[in-house]
Amino acid sequence: MNIKQHLFLLSIAIPTFITGCSSPMTWADSYMTQKANFLFEQQGYTLTDNTKCELSPQKKGKYKSYIRCTGTTDNGRPISLKGGQLRHSDRHGYKQHYIGKVSGRKVFVDHGDGFGH
Repeated sequence: MNIKQHLFLLSIAIPTFITGCSSPMTWADSYMTQKANFLFEQQGYTLTDNTKCELSPQKKGKYKSYIRCTGTTDNGRPISLKGGQLRHSDRHGYKQHYIGKVSGRKVFVDHGDGFGH
C-alpha cells in the first residue's frame, strides 16, 4: 500500500472512530459523493444535491474496490461516475481509474489525482 492509500484509509477511519455514529461504508459513500461533486465541478458541471455514491465492498472485474455514483446536473442532465482502485496498475502505471459521464457522454477520466483535493 502506498502513502495515498494509507492516508485515504485514515481519512475514513479517524472520523468514524471519533464520531462513533457512522459505519465506515456510509462515511466512504458520503466522502465519495463529495469527491464526485468536486470532479464534475472541475469540468464545469454543477451538480444538484441528489448525487449518491455507493462503494462496493466486493471486487468487480479489474477493480479491487469499485464506486458508482449517480445524480443530475443543475440543468437536469443525468451524471454517472464509475471506477475505483485497480487490482493491477494499468500500462501507464495508474492504480485508479474513474470515468465521469454526463447524459451518457464521457466528459473526463480521472486516475485518482483529482481525489487528493
